[in-house]
Amino acid sequence: MVKYRTEAFSGSSIRDAVEVMAFEINTLNNTDILRTLSSGLLHDTLTGAEMEQLMLELEDGETDAAADLWYIKDLCRNALREIKAKTSISVKYALWLASHDDVCGTFWPWACGVRSKTECRKPGEKDIMAYETGPVILADDDGAGGMLYGYCDMPAPLMPDHKRSNDDENE
Repeated sequence: MVKYRTEAFSGSSIRDAVEVMAFEINTLNNTDILRTLSSGLLHDTLTGAEMEQLMLELEDGETDAAADLWYIKDLCRNALREIKAKTSISVKYALWLASHDDVCGTFWPWACGVRSKTECRKPGEKDIMAYETGPVILADDDGAGGMLYGYCDMPAPLMPDHKRSNDDENE
């Protein structure tokens, strides 16, 4: 399946799965990864239980994720080890992707510093890149249509002439 992203919004070329996951949890207090893994793939593991506990504490304001970056990175490493043990997939990289409509309608305007796509220029051909989705979903919904995918190999954008004919919107 093909999904999309704009680097103008995320502004980061970091793809290391532990770094991406820890940044989301630690810096942004994003609980999507914790929720997805603790209720899904890792629901029956100690790591999943730890992720659920941290998620609840963050959501209740009982803890500040920025307090212990090393703990969060260790938790993310453990989650990736558990995923490999359960699926034989060794996730090393991660990338947030969304449908073309969500990237154009939500993420691109945010990258322009506005909330509406009518308030910013239309994205150019190189502003939005297409990617194949990864084999593991690390976060299934960020509330704006984005999903965090895990990859074994470094994800590379598809060629700029990629046609949207086989993306997720046409399934």
